[in-house]
Amino acid sequence: MAIGAFFGLVFAQTPAVPLIFLNRRFYFRWCSFAMGYYLLMVTCLLEDLLGIKIIVTGDDLTKDKKRSLIILNHRTRLDWMFIWMLHSRFEILEQLKIVLKAELKRIPGPGWAMQHAAYLFLERVWEKDQTTIQNISGYYKSCQQPLS
Repeated sequence: MAIGAFFGLVFAQTPAVPLIFLNRRFYFRWCSFAMGYYLLMVTCLLEDLLGIKIIVTGDDLTKDKKRSLIILNHRTRLDWMFIWMLHSRFEILEQLKIVLKAELKRIPGPGWAMQHAAYLFLERVWEKDQTTIQNISGYYKSCQQPLS
């Protein structure tokens, strides 16, 4: 998966960097789209190759095209895979934005791809994180795209 993330970064996300200066909204959509397709590939591997199945009950995440906030308790190392599968089921993988520890953005390949996809990285120090949250929230709002 890390190799796939690296090649996606090199061939799909990095060439789009000049778009930041030309059209930030399109850049946001492009990188979210690229990350969504990568996560779709991973989800297909989980469901089709490994036979992992999830059962979804409750509200439709796509109803009324509103934003949603899903909080994972992170009790296992696998919960990310299940949230990918959930978003795949509703065909909204490109809307997924995840909050992560700041150290993860420094991982060569996957960390850079997550930065391009506008994931939120926190230091776990409120004085720093408050500004980060305000900045990324403003960026999300300016891109005018549904998020989950």
